Amino acid sequence: MYLLRLPNSVYYTRIATPLPLRERGYPKEFKFSLLTRDRKVAYLRNIEQLRWHYAKPLSPEELVNALNSFRLDVS
Repeated sequence: MYLLRLPNSVYYTRIATPLPLRERGYPKEFKFSLLTRDRKVAYLRNIEQLRWHYAKPLSPEELVNALNSFRLDVS
């Protein structure tokens, strides 16, 4: 996972896709907005996403639900 800031000054977390998945047609990376322009807040949110990302495997539906609830909690 990487923390990056796009030209609009909003921070994103970037998750690189493993090579076996890229060979099956998945994108090279996924980007998720951290919904902040403050680097310190973005860093903390990135760590939080890292924790639940590696906590347990999620189905695509569970991932979408988790991201939506995370976004509602932080806004």
